[in-house]
Amino acid sequence: MQEIWKEVEFFGTCFSVSSFGRVRKLWWTTKTGKKSKCSGRVLKTFVNDRGYECARVSYRDENGKKKSKRPTIHRLVCTAFYPNPENKPQVNHKDGNQLNNHKDNLEWATAKENTAHAWKTGLCKSKIQLKAEEIEFIKENYVKMSGAGLANFFGVSIGSIHKIAKKNGIDVKKSLFKRIIDTSNGIIYLGVNDAAEKTGIPKSSLRKMLSKERPNKTTLRYIDRNDNIIEPFKHLEKVKLKPLSKICAYSDDLSKEFDYIFDCANFVKTTTTRIKQFLEGKCSNVKGFKFKLIDDNGNFIEPIPFVPKRVKIEKKKRGNPILPKKIERYTESMVYIDTFNSLRDAAIVVGSKKETLKRMIKQSPRNYAKGFIWKIID
Repeated sequence: MQEIWKEVEFFGTCFSVSSFGRVRKLWWTTKTGKKSKCSGRVLKTFVNDRGYECARVSYRDENGKKKSKRPTIHRLVCTAFYPNPENKPQVNHKDGNQLNNHKDNLEWATAKENTAHAWKTGLCKSKIQLKAEEIEFIKENYVKMSGAGLANFFGVSIGSIHKIAKKNGIDVKKSLFKRIIDTSNGIIYLGVNDAAEKTGIPKSSLRKMLSKERPNKTTLRYIDRNDNIIEPFKHLEKVKLKPLSKICAYSDDLSKEFDYIFDCANFVKTTTTRIKQFLEGKCSNVKGFKFKLIDDNGNFIEPIPFVPKRVKIEKKKRGNPILPKKIERYTESMVYIDTFNSLRDAAIVVGSKKETLKRMIKQSPRNYAKGFIWKIID
């Protein structure tokens, strides 16, 4: 069968398309608006995510900016060989093979015709085929396991479970919200909005209490798929500090008891808030003092231990310091003059800086600098 070539123009670029599905680039529009010829070689193709063969083409838009497109080969071939008087938007592969871009295998089609052809050739298959027993199981456990749980159980998508639920008269909305139970009377609510409307509690406050962001003093609790109650978050008990609280302040050298918290704060020269922070374990000490509350029987109440957020890392001790290298000075005829304990001492004698003298010595092949020859002793 002979290969036939036809020209087709896309976004300011002319292609030569063959009946076998090969594409060549003939010319394209330059930045100045002129047509520039191309080499005419066959373009390399690749398969995109949808399984269609594409080619990468560069072009210039109306403003002269360079851009790139990835046209599909089957659309270029169908445009070149078949007119489209009905303006059908899609191209159909007759044999169902998306990589067979021969002109005899392509035709223009609407979305409905393309989908019907896919079902007819067996390309589209039902995503889920469940037995009557399995459908009954979905009816009984839809609310308890939710659509996601049933989808994982049967190995199908959530959308497939929702479709079966709707066909069988199951309320899909029941699985879209976390269920809430009132432990005092056993009433179950479908979500926060439902519970807030019927109990009169603000939605924001109820959501924070149920999601463990604040203490929950109500009888409302979340329940899981197995109808188990999710216990509310238990916050740490805060220290109840009263003005008449007896307290003991102690340090390494001193220990003193006070009948009033204000007297203790004045003695340490701090505030009662700072003392409370120490008792709650938020700091290690207050100006060198530590504190203990005293109950009515005269017993000490141990404070919450302080746990630092950052652990101090001990710095590694450096080794022995590097001793300065000695340097000898010679005349240009290599006659020894004297020795310096460091390069800094030599720079002071010749009236220069240490860095300048060091750079001049390195740049000279004979280590010549400032009228002398230098030799560093290791």
